[in-house]
Amino acid sequence: MTKIARISLLILLLAGRAFAQAPDDFPKNYFRPPMDIPFSISGSYAEVRGNHFHSGIDLRTGGKVGEPVYAAADGYLGRVAISPWGGGKVLYINHPNGLRTVYMHMNDFSGAIGDWVRKVQYQKHLYAIDTTLPKDLIPIREGDLIGHSGNSGASGGPHLHFEVRYSENDQTINPFYFGFDYDDKVNPIIRNIKVYPASATTSIEGGHHELFLFTSGKKDAVCRDTVHVCGPFYTGVYATDLCEAGSGKNGVEKLELYVDGTLFWRYQVPSFRFEDTRCINGLIDYPQYIRNKEYYLVSRRLVGVRTDFSLPLQGGDGVLQFNDSKAHQLRYVAYDYKGNSCEKVFFVKQGTLQRLPLPKQGPLASGTPADYRQSCSVSEKDFQAQLKPYTLYQSDELLHFSKTDARFLSQVHTFKPRDLNLPPHQGYRLQIAVPPQLAANKVGKLVVAQVDGKSPSALVSRVEGRWVVAPNVRAFGDFALMLDTVAPKVRPANFAEGKAFAGTSLQLKISDNLSGIATYHCYLNGQWVLAEYDGKTASLYIAVEGKLHSGKNTLRCLLIDAVGNVTDKTWKITRQ
Repeated sequence: MTKIARISLLILLLAGRAFAQAPDDFPKNYFRPPMDIPFSISGSYAEVRGNHFHSGIDLRTGGKVGEPVYAAADGYLGRVAISPWGGGKVLYINHPNGLRTVYMHMNDFSGAIGDWVRKVQYQKHLYAIDTTLPKDLIPIREGDLIGHSGNSGASGGPHLHFEVRYSENDQTINPFYFGFDYDDKVNPIIRNIKVYPASATTSIEGGHHELFLFTSGKKDAVCRDTVHVCGPFYTGVYATDLCEAGSGKNGVEKLELYVDGTLFWRYQVPSFRFEDTRCINGLIDYPQYIRNKEYYLVSRRLVGVRTDFSLPLQGGDGVLQFNDSKAHQLRYVAYDYKGNSCEKVFFVKQGTLQRLPLPKQGPLASGTPADYRQSCSVSEKDFQAQLKPYTLYQSDELLHFSKTDARFLSQVHTFKPRDLNLPPHQGYRLQIAVPPQLAANKVGKLVVAQVDGKSPSALVSRVEGRWVVAPNVRAFGDFALMLDTVAPKVRPANFAEGKAFAGTSLQLKISDNLSGIATYHCYLNGQWVLAEYDGKTASLYIAVEGKLHSGKNTLRCLLIDAVGNVTDKTWKITRQ
């Protein structure tokens, strides 16, 4: 069987949600490495990130921008996406075997790719583009220079993010299953284990609270070998991996939990679809992650999590309960992609039944019943919300609570599930009534804002009749209406009027107080000019080599925020 036929057969076998093939079933010589420097991993496949699985691997580039990036196999350029956020400058190459490789956070694109991208940006008068290309427009050969590594988009430092996907549905696959080699003799680390009560009557060491097995003191970590539990409970483990000493905290490849020698629970993500990526929030101790960025993967299975990544092997919900006097052994094992492993053992014994105080009932003690499998809605006089099926992770009460706050134009509307402190699996629609006393000319400046953080955060909103609608809310919390009448701001960062400019790139700092900048355009001597927006520095960068005339020039910047406030400013720039 040829290499292409072999891959095509695998794609047929792996179509859909199920992932039945073992890593060894993938051909190990189809893709070449995307760079010529040795692999050094700063981020592993499917490791936990904020609200998503990591969809590829992060490759170090020596802390610098500009490492040559090469096509991993023959194919054609299928898509180009450029954004100040997310993956930054991204290339998608489609291969004849039905797979796609993706290269993110690039600094620039080479040859015909760069020429085509620049042409499209100038045609559309846009920096941020996301365009699909015809099959025969830009053919690619294995080893072609396609660009250079960078730090664009939501990147925490120079590196290359590399992915392998199915072309048909963009389902990602662990790139290491294709035989990319790298050195790794370092075992994973199990950093801590937690025991959680699974009912209101469960007591753990005499209290109704979660318990860490290891506690860090000033000198050494204190380890608890045996935990006394009365009632149902579940466990969680925080484990990380290193591909080389001191390389950071990468995700592990697999976790297993054995109870009295029998495999009870396994966690592994060999492949996933992007519509499933937010289910990571239902697989981890989400409040702990928000507090400390420590991702404890828990054995408890929520019925609304529609993946088999975290699976109790005996069926059920991943909850344990012991009703005898024995000391039961629980053993966690963590594995990396090279087969290195580590383990931690502890014991659970039945504790003494405790009289626990009833939980306090706050203002959100009751609400609108919701079934995670069904669409549901909450409708009040001044507030409405609509959720699609599988927005929640279990049947619960979806709550709505209003309180007055003089800082906002409306009441503050608290909207969240009663029992699970988890974000929604997908976006939902939320709307708040326009205050009747608001002047008609101000209605279009209204936005829905989430107001339970350190500072209000405006949501993408629009006015529909008597409502201000946020059509795709991705969090639960406190929401209110705010008025945005302040225009965006812009200022020079590396030039000043009256002073000669000798550089090759002009930099402008831009900002907006609430709704966010929706559109920007820059004009050099009356002609539209490409301005690259870097979200990390909130800056526009304009390459002016060969564009500035000797003597006086004009630079104009037009900014429009999401509710239509406009800033239009011009500077005179002298070139010697």
